[in-house]
Amino acid sequence: MSLELAMRACANSSPVNATRKEECLELVETTLDKMAYGGIYDQIGGGFARYSVDRQWLVPHFEKMLYDNALLAKTYIDGYLLTGRAYWLRVAEGILNFVSRELTTKDGAFYSSLDADSEGEEGKFYVWRPDEINQILGEDGDWFNEVFGVSQRGNFEHGTSILHLSKSPEELSRHLTTPLDELWSKIDSCAAKLMATRSKRIHPTRDEKVLTSWNSLMITAYVEGYKATGKQDYLDCAIKAANFLLAKMKVGNRLMRVWGQPVGAAKDDHDGIVKLQGCLDDYAYFIEALINLASVDDNAVWLLAADELSHSMIENFQDKQEGGFFFTAGDHEELVVKPRSHYDGSVPSGTSVATNVLLKLNKLTGNKKYLDLVEEIFGLYGPHLSRMPDQFANLLNAMDMYLFDGPEIAVSIPAAGDKELLFAVHGKFFPNKVVAVGRSDEQNSAPALALLQDRPAVDEKTTVYICQNFTCQKPVNHIDALKESMAGW
Repeated sequence: MSLELAMRACANSSPVNATRKEECLELVETTLDKMAYGGIYDQIGGGFARYSVDRQWLVPHFEKMLYDNALLAKTYIDGYLLTGRAYWLRVAEGILNFVSRELTTKDGAFYSSLDADSEGEEGKFYVWRPDEINQILGEDGDWFNEVFGVSQRGNFEHGTSILHLSKSPEELSRHLTTPLDELWSKIDSCAAKLMATRSKRIHPTRDEKVLTSWNSLMITAYVEGYKATGKQDYLDCAIKAANFLLAKMKVGNRLMRVWGQPVGAAKDDHDGIVKLQGCLDDYAYFIEALINLASVDDNAVWLLAADELSHSMIENFQDKQEGGFFFTAGDHEELVVKPRSHYDGSVPSGTSVATNVLLKLNKLTGNKKYLDLVEEIFGLYGPHLSRMPDQFANLLNAMDMYLFDGPEIAVSIPAAGDKELLFAVHGKFFPNKVVAVGRSDEQNSAPALALLQDRPAVDEKTTVYICQNFTCQKPVNHIDALKESMAGW
């Protein structure tokens, strides 16, 4: 969340002086690069470990958490959109591919984590010795060992090595006199062979709970991957997971929190059970995921569900006396102190995400009630934001959106329309915009689809309406006209 706040300061939406923007960009670049170069990132399999135990990001606690990887995938994609650094998109895609391969259920939802240990040793699944790599890669072994810092001495326990980039990709390209695209091609070829061998090792244990909140974060990550690359597989993953949550975790207008196998059930022989009433983060994160899906997919179900769940969130979690939201619902079992979700930590707080989605829903529906609730939350937390900004980074992101209003964008796609204009809309880092996609051949009369009312495709071509407070510019259906309209963002 803090990195996104820094990226917002780098963009043009906030009135930050040039020196401060340079400082924020340096913070973003240094952090994203150093994490991705280090052993905390699985250099051949993708995905990040939970945290590093040193200042160089080299030695991780090898546990891989779904929520970490979901948030980091989005962060790296945002960094790519802000700077154009293709390496960051590569890292993000490594995360998405890892989750698809190792944390996805047969029904398309996402498991919670991989343990750090296998065979009773932390990290054993991931580390290498140079002779192992030489045996697998042959004449490319020494080259790979140099690139990824694998040595006889090792950098981990028992003389083993954690793979990490010994230099930046650009430095390696110069050092090895190899063009960058050829460098990556060779790395990918070697990594595939090592992965084939690694897959035969005893795998870390997998936590096979499905959590609504963490799944929602991952849905958003796959949507962001689709926006940045246009790869249909990423959208399909997001849609499949969202449909799972709607089918399994939504009961009436309420969300449940956990899905899992009953104790003692054999794998894949039971549909699983849901338990525990959803908390504020389940609602807020899933509403956000649905809004993000609606920004790329024309199925009206996403915004209809987001609007319904937002009403349920307000009804069940709002503190009607002091304002804001409680973490647990009003009909939750009685607690000594009724908790709130205040602080943005390893995951964004339920309050900050709820604020963000209410802002977006106001723009999508024109329902002023949403905006009133946002202003109430800012009034409640305002005194804390300047005193403890590091604890409220995502709420400050929401405030940035509130203060520096972005456009509402309706994209109408006919049956035979392409998505070139849609990807152009999403192809620039501009986090304060709100986008909704609709079908031009149907009447969208539901309240959640107000932005799409009377926004037809012109001349049977994909058409973009750029609006502010539901007052729209002339519709555009040509890429050059759209880029001209976007030039001032």
